[in-house]
Amino acid sequence: MSKQLNVRGEAAQALETWSTKTWPVGTRMHVPDGRVFRLAQATATAIAVGRAVQANQPDMRVRNKGVAVRTDPNPSVVTLTGVNTPSDQSAVQANDYAEGLLYVISGGGAGYVYRIESNTKADSLTNTLKVIIEAGSVTGLAQTTTRITLLKNRFRDVALSDAPPSAAVIGVSSVAVAASAYFWLQTHGAAAVLQEGELAVNLPVAASKTTSGAVRLATVTVPNTFSGIRNDTGGLAVVPTIQPADARAERLAPVSGVGVVPDLPLGYVLDPGYDGAHALVHLSIEGG
Repeated sequence: MSKQLNVRGEAAQALETWSTKTWPVGTRMHVPDGRVFRLAQATATAIAVGRAVQANQPDMRVRNKGVAVRTDPNPSVVTLTGVNTPSDQSAVQANDYAEGLLYVISGGGAGYVYRIESNTKADSLTNTLKVIIEAGSVTGLAQTTTRITLLKNRFRDVALSDAPPSAAVIGVSSVAVAASAYFWLQTHGAAAVLQEGELAVNLPVAASKTTSGAVRLATVTVPNTFSGIRNDTGGLAVVPTIQPADARAERLAPVSGVGVVPDLPLGYVLDPGYDGAHALVHLSIEGG
C-alpha cells in the first residue's frame, strides 16, 4: 500500500524534481523555516516557477455512477456501471484513480469515503470499471440505490491555474516543472508568485481571473442594484453611525441586496512587487 506521509526535509529539497515518483503523491513535507509542500505531479504541460497551480478537474465519466452486482469474491472490489467513453476521449486507464478517493453520494452506503488502491481500465463493451479499495471492504452498497463518484488524488495531474481557475487552486510552484514531472508544490509559508495589478502588505490575495498562474488582491464584488427591484438576500453589514462627535464609530445593521461569493484567499502579502513581477506571499492554503 502507498500511503501519504508527513516528512521533514531540508530547504534545498523543495527545488528538486523527478521523472519518477519518490514518495506517494500527496506526501506532505515541512522544512525548518516553516514552509510546507505536497508531492505533486504535473500534467503533460510544463509549469513555470512562481505560479499558482490548480488541481485536476473532475471527470464526468466517473461521477454519479451506479454499482454492479457484487460478484467478485474480494470484498474490497467495487464495480461501477455506466462508465461510458465519449467519442472525443479515451477510456479511463488502469490506476488513473490510484491514491484517490471513492465517495458514496446517495443510496446504500451513502456518506462513506474510501481511499482507492487501484482501478482497472474501463471496459468499453460493458461500460464498467473495477475499483479496489485500500485496506478493507466497503459498507452497505446496494445495486438499486447506490450512486458513487471517483476523484483523483488532487495532487496528481496538477496544472497552471486557468484564468479564471477551473478547479481549486492548491499551491504555488517553487521551481520550474517539466511536463509530467514530480515536484514539491508549496501550500504554506513564504512563496514568490506572479503578481497581477497592485498589492499591499498584509492584504489577502486570490488567484487571478485574467492572468494564468498569477495572484491578485482578493475582493468581494458589490454588484450593481436597480431601483425598484427587491432582492431577498439578507445579512449584516458594518455601517457608520450618525454620531457627529465620532465620525469613525460603526455598528452592525441588517441589509438586503444581491448575494455575492467572495474570492477564496490563498494567503496574504508579505512584500508586494509590481504588475507582471513577483510578490512574496504567505500562503495559507493549508496549515503549517
